[in-house]
Amino acid sequence: MTDDTLSPLIPSFSAVGLVGGDACGIGAGLPMATIEQPPAHTAVYSVRPVDTNGRVVDKAVLRALDWRPGDLLSWRIVAGLIVITRPGYGRRGITKYG
Repeated sequence: MTDDTLSPLIPSFSAVGLVGGDACGIGAGLPMATIEQPPAHTAVYSVRPVDTNGRVVDKAVLRALDWRPGDLLSWRIVAGLIVITRPGYGRRGITKYG
């Protein structure tokens, strides 16, 4: 059986003059790319009561969804759950109190 593994080619930084100065006239390297970090929280859960006027106040969920006062909402019942979306139209919206 033959070994088909290739050895990695790793240049020696001392050979190109990068250790201890710029002996070979090589300028600064290219800047490293920045990688966007994922958000610290990927899910927000909340259980809130519905008040006597049919309102639910939960500012943590609104912040996570980036929903703001004045946004119009739509809701429907799916498999026994109330699903609220922000399609941009609807009869009700988010109040200034959240």
